[in-house]
Amino acid sequence: MQDLLDSLRLNKALQDFYCSYAATLDERSLSQWPSYFTDQGLYLLTNRTNHIEQLPVYNIYCEGKGMLTDRAIGIEKAVWFRDRQQRRMISNIRLCSQQGQLIEAKANFFVMESRQGQPSHLLVCGESYDSFMYQQDTLLLTRRLCVIDAEILPDSIIYPL
Repeated sequence: MQDLLDSLRLNKALQDFYCSYAATLDERSLSQWPSYFTDQGLYLLTNRTNHIEQLPVYNIYCEGKGMLTDRAIGIEKAVWFRDRQQRRMISNIRLCSQQGQLIEAKANFFVMESRQGQPSHLLVCGESYDSFMYQQDTLLLTRRLCVIDAEILPDSIIYPL
């Protein structure tokens, strides 16, 4: 019975994490994005072909909070691009394993994008392979690998997924 309760608590914690993560990015609170990772956290983005063939080719590679923070600041302050609004949906969250403090999960995602004067469209969809650990009772990412279903990534992957 205790195992079931622990599993339910962890699944609820994962659901809450993904909802908060998506809301933070949808609200463009990019300065908060690195806070979802451990200090050595890794954020990777690749396409399905590279992932299936186990090629270590990443369109985005951020290692540690320093690189995550640099990316967030670059997007917020230094990069100029056409104004856009994005909405993330994270679904089919699956707890894959838990060994001690290390938690492995997978989830599907898609990002809708709207730009002034244009209809909304699907920007990207795929699956994330995420590793978590608790630090001070807070669930944090140690690694987030986003795998885009399309072989060719949109040229406007600006915001994190």
